[in-house]
Amino acid sequence: MNGKVKKAMAFLMAGILAAGSLAGCSSTGGESTTAGTQAAGSASEGTAGGEAGDYPNQAITGVSTFSTSSGTFSDAVKICGIAEQYLGGSITVTDHAGGSGAVGTDFVYNSKPDGYTLLCGTDSVSLFGVMELSDITYDDFMPIILAYGKVFYLVGNKDSKYNCMQDLIDDAKANPGRVTVAITGAGSVPAVWFSLLSKHFDVQFNIVQYEGNGDAMTALMGGHVDAFITNTQQSLSYVESGDIKPITLLFDNEIPQLKGTEKLSEAYPELAQYSGFGNFFQISVHKDTPQAVIDKLTDAFMQAYNTPEFQQYIKDNGHSALGLTGAEAITYEKRHQSIASYIMYDVGATEVNPADLGIERISE
Repeated sequence: MNGKVKKAMAFLMAGILAAGSLAGCSSTGGESTTAGTQAAGSASEGTAGGEAGDYPNQAITGVSTFSTSSGTFSDAVKICGIAEQYLGGSITVTDHAGGSGAVGTDFVYNSKPDGYTLLCGTDSVSLFGVMELSDITYDDFMPIILAYGKVFYLVGNKDSKYNCMQDLIDDAKANPGRVTVAITGAGSVPAVWFSLLSKHFDVQFNIVQYEGNGDAMTALMGGHVDAFITNTQQSLSYVESGDIKPITLLFDNEIPQLKGTEKLSEAYPELAQYSGFGNFFQISVHKDTPQAVIDKLTDAFMQAYNTPEFQQYIKDNGHSALGLTGAEAITYEKRHQSIASYIMYDVGATEVNPADLGIERISE
């Protein structure tokens, strides 16, 4: 593999990063679909030049870092299909799955920085450094739009005895190592959250790892695990059907289907700084892409983001609407990276000090 990825096979086998584990991506890369209309040409042909007057004059490739069965791929197809209407050119979304996002990220990094290859990815870059998996950082890309964040919450099965977070913690204290919780990878969002809770409350969970969110949800509903931390996109239907029980919302968002659910920041103000930690979806380009092209892409994707169609898509999936670009998007990325990196370091999941990588700890 070319580029800046290191230990890619170990990365893939371990399922280290959050987004890949949650998506349960296992299909072979290279599949594609057209967001709107199919067009000839490849991302490596032609140049955008220093101006964007004739951009785009060929097909644009949107590289999904996860498989066609993932939420990332679906989200990319959705927003790209709307954005191409404002951009004046077609965007073909292609599956470059593998390495929990590393394969697709590396592919875009090594593609010509002309605006014809878009990175349609998640927050997987956040842990590349501290887990010694890749030299690629957020500084290697320019965010076009950071569209939304996935809302996460603690859940139990329909017969769960837990009505709030404290019930879970009290049970774990009374039965060390016997309260079983599900995660979807060593560095997945559920794993990071349960590591944080374990350290903060000084409790020990019996952690069981599953390949993806679907498998973990099946285990939860079958009574094989006591609790799981999932996202609304992949679970609200189970809440509505009564198959799972929401316990604590880890975000401050108002989700109609979760009305009345305890919020972490209100129950434990000392943990409020971590409220909102989860996955996010964004469109990015190589940092060396001409500014005029970046501006044109940003304008098109912001128009797409603001359409009633995409806003309804966000609402239907229970996402946290963001719509960030430029400096605001970069600030959001860096905050997420800081939270994830320092949690993993503080709980001993990595020996790499984020400070040695220039990652600042967020204000306490």
